Amino acid sequence: MKLRASLFYLIIAVLLTHGAVWSQQYVWRGGTSGSWIDQTQWTPNRSTPTVNDTIVISGTTALISDLPTRRVRQILISGNARVTLSAFGNATLTVTGAGGVGVVVTAGSSLTLGPGVTLRCVGSIANNGGILGEGTLQCEGNVSGSADYTANVVFSGAGSRTLETTMNIVGNAIVNPGTILTGGHEGVAMNLKGTLINNGSIREREGELTINVDGSIVNNGTWANTATNLLGTGTASGTDALNTSLKVGSSGDVSVTSSITSYGDITVAAGGVVTISAGATLFAYGNVSVTRQYAGAKTAENRSPRLERSPALTFGKIEGPGYLRFRGYYKTFNNESVVEAPTVFESNQGDVKSIVGTGGEYKSLTIARGCTARFNGYHVLTGAPDPLIVHGIVTSSVNNTLSYEGTAAQTLCPVTYRRLNISNPNGVVMPAGITILESVDITRGNLVTGSDTLTLSSFAKINEGEGSVVGYLRASRACTTGVNQDFGGLGIEINPQGYTPYPAKGQSMPAPAALPAVFMVSVVRVTGIAPNMRGAAFLKKSFALAAGGDGLNARVVFRYRHDELDGTTESNLQMYGSTNGGITWISMGGIADTIANSLTISRANSLDFLSAGHPGLAPPVLASVSPRFGGLGENIIMTLTGENFSGRTNIVDFSGAGITVNSVAIASATQLTVDVTIADGSAIGLRDVTVTTPGGNATRRRGFEVQRPAPALRQMIPPEGKKGEAIAVNVSGTGFVNGLTSISFGEGISVLSFDANSTSLRAQILISRLAAAGPRDVTVVTPPPGGGSATLTGGFTVVNPTPGITSISPSSATKGKTVTVLIAGSDFFTGVTSLSLGTGIIVDSIEVLNDKSLRARVSPVYEGAANGPRDVSVSNLAPGGGVALLSGAFSVTNPEPTLTSVAPVSVSRGSLANVTVLGTQFISGVTTVSFGSDIIVTNTSVKSPTEMLVSISISSAATAGTRAVTVANAAPEGGTATLLTGFSVNSGPATGIEGNLGVVPDEYVLQEAYPNPFNPSTRIRYGIPEDSRVELVIHNMLGNVVAQLIHGERSKGLYELLWHAENLPSGVYLIRLQAESVESTKRFLASRKVVLVK
Repeated sequence: MKLRASLFYLIIAVLLTHGAVWSQQYVWRGGTSGSWIDQTQWTPNRSTPTVNDTIVISGTTALISDLPTRRVRQILISGNARVTLSAFGNATLTVTGAGGVGVVVTAGSSLTLGPGVTLRCVGSIANNGGILGEGTLQCEGNVSGSADYTANVVFSGAGSRTLETTMNIVGNAIVNPGTILTGGHEGVAMNLKGTLINNGSIREREGELTINVDGSIVNNGTWANTATNLLGTGTASGTDALNTSLKVGSSGDVSVTSSITSYGDITVAAGGVVTISAGATLFAYGNVSVTRQYAGAKTAENRSPRLERSPALTFGKIEGPGYLRFRGYYKTFNNESVVEAPTVFESNQGDVKSIVGTGGEYKSLTIARGCTARFNGYHVLTGAPDPLIVHGIVTSSVNNTLSYEGTAAQTLCPVTYRRLNISNPNGVVMPAGITILESVDITRGNLVTGSDTLTLSSFAKINEGEGSVVGYLRASRACTTGVNQDFGGLGIEINPQGYTPYPAKGQSMPAPAALPAVFMVSVVRVTGIAPNMRGAAFLKKSFALAAGGDGLNARVVFRYRHDELDGTTESNLQMYGSTNGGITWISMGGIADTIANSLTISRANSLDFLSAGHPGLAPPVLASVSPRFGGLGENIIMTLTGENFSGRTNIVDFSGAGITVNSVAIASATQLTVDVTIADGSAIGLRDVTVTTPGGNATRRRGFEVQRPAPALRQMIPPEGKKGEAIAVNVSGTGFVNGLTSISFGEGISVLSFDANSTSLRAQILISRLAAAGPRDVTVVTPPPGGGSATLTGGFTVVNPTPGITSISPSSATKGKTVTVLIAGSDFFTGVTSLSLGTGIIVDSIEVLNDKSLRARVSPVYEGAANGPRDVSVSNLAPGGGVALLSGAFSVTNPEPTLTSVAPVSVSRGSLANVTVLGTQFISGVTTVSFGSDIIVTNTSVKSPTEMLVSISISSAATAGTRAVTVANAAPEGGTATLLTGFSVNSGPATGIEGNLGVVPDEYVLQEAYPNPFNPSTRIRYGIPEDSRVELVIHNMLGNVVAQLIHGERSKGLYELLWHAENLPSGVYLIRLQAESVESTKRFLASRKVVLVK
């Protein structure tokens, strides 16, 4: 291989030297980083590489960015170069190849494809350094070289793509449609860490192609004649069949997620796991092998690997819940491990399928109709109830054993067994007659035959360990004179000695009669006490014999197990026989061997039934039964007194169905303790009680009465219900009788239906809307006989439901007005449901019209009800109850005011006055008053909704005459009211103002008024040295302002004005001047007294 690679590089070098193939060679000279589209980074630097150009990068580490989508002829990376191609977004670099070679990466060098970069190689790839990165390598030619690939690899293009050497791919690999991927030489492999998706064709050519996958495989194409190893955790899926050997390695964990078909062999190594997902099926046409492995040289045991519990053992597994269908034509299914997936052997053109292995475990194995399967080796069946189902044909090899080893009760498949093992502590049931060819071993649990018979063939044996065959067991054997026959271990031995009749009195002994040398005897062993036994205590075993001749004169050995003694002492045993089918029995004596557990008699003839037991016993006497009654569903410990109760079997019967005797314990020969359960459905009334012992039976007529039990109550679930609600209530307790026990919840609760068993009662109840809320007693009553009543005090509580609210109409009200509203919702109750519309709204009355509507009269108060939207809530009282809220559903608005009068009706200009305003719908903070221009309202005080006191200041420049007075209420809603001639301003003498007297004072001054005292007017003079804001007012001696003479800005100068006081009473007044400069920070305050004398 090395020689061929060297020759290849020599040819490339010659082509480059002579320029016979490439029109231009581009060498990267951009250093460690640069842009592909920058021509200065290349030599020659007149352009960047394009079609038919060769890119040569050697001996440098370079990050080449801005890769465009472009075609070139060849890429050569050598001299330990480390090259990374990156793109802005996605870009595809297509390499067309020269002489078939497209991409060459020499040893020690690498090519890294950045995200979004696709390197499409139409020619072949020679990778001895590494093609790496997160991008994609698209191969459309052959692949050679020994280096790894961490980039995702896509094989595409029509025709074959040959792997010349082993290819190691860390990422994923895809074979595109129309592409054929082949192995070129012996030992070539593809080692894949990611997922292999085959949409084309994978197959061998010259040698074996091995595919090792650590991830998943998806086959939607042709996959043939290769070896495929699944070594890690992944899935197997696809639409097309696999014609390849498939091996799951020791660390493999493969999930079959869709139905797949495999025509090659399938191997699951020790430690490997195959999981067939629900709804998926694995169709196997080749051999299947599931193995186990030990740390040493130990070989597999004849038992399930999971039951072996060896720490040095690892085992493979095929598990479900999906199906494994085995269709191999004359193929072998080798299982030495665990197959838990439901496995079906299906017909394939009349072949015989082999089932081999040692100790392999199957959970569910089905032999389909038309299929023939042959068992070889030891196989363990663990599923329940039917681990083996046969609709076709099964045969067994000479070394075959089928072992039932479930953890739940199993059913024996009705086929012929060569060797059968039962090791199930919960027992195995036989549904039909079955024949054993060689042996049956009962190691744990019992094999129960029911009314069918287990038959041992001529050479078969039975070995019973911790368990036994319970029921009917048959064996037919040839008996030979003088030879002991044990009938395959049934527990009986017959040794014919020949018939020697006793001589008649006075005659000599005749010669022995001749017996046939060989004759057949058929024995059926029956579990249980033989029928029609009287006067003796029998073992729980008997034998039915059908002999081919009379006069056996045989030695007979009867063997027993300790659990068949049923308490009988061994030293007193005798053998009993019957010659008329068990109708009557006679004692035959016998010698007991308590060590060998056997009983032996000699000279036995013409017997068809054999059993063993004690000699006759006295019949029992039943004197009393206590207690004499019991309730349905009860478990009762009873005491029976009398005489002659046996130390062994005592059977108690209550004459009819429904009473189960759980146990009978003998306290003494005169007393029995009986544990009984009375079923819920037992018939009510008197019963006969019968005691049966080996000595006979005794009956006490009408000795026990089944009564209805006295009920008892424990709990109610739920413990409460809402008014108007229909609910189901579960009641726990004891002594309930379905159809007879009744239940009551008190007034207002109707019981619609109920059903019961002994410990629970389910009632469907309807709680009236008129039912009283609160806890109440619950009572159950069962009528006699027996029965009674029980009460659970406070066991159920009726609660008020949480109300609902959906609308309110009307949705607003005016302050001071009462309005009737309708509320729509649910679960309204008189005396329970209340209404709230928030602060300031009084609910005067409420009337529940029905459960879904109520009517209420509400009154928003003037001062307390805030304007705007507010929440509306309805509440139901406890118990239960709750609150329902309708946000922002109701609004409070202001009323429209009215105006009837004002007093006084006139005031002189330049005066202050308090005016009383009368009307309606006055609201503090809401109602305002206006007297027109030049009249300032300085204060408004609402005394009541019909009266306001308004303080006003009338400018001295106010126009005299009548004017309108207006009151207004602000929004929401509100409005205005106007009294058109409700008020007038008196004109008195005008206040004369003389302008600047030609003097600018040096300081602020308020001079004395003149004249003083005065009547009715006086002159006031003041001076301001700077432009100022001036206020000149008159106060009475109470401090009230009675006139405002000046209010505003004045220029600097000396001023004089005339104050008219004809509307004021005599008295002392105070002239007050306040000035504030607008040019500086100067301020001035002064006052003068004047006296008005009228």
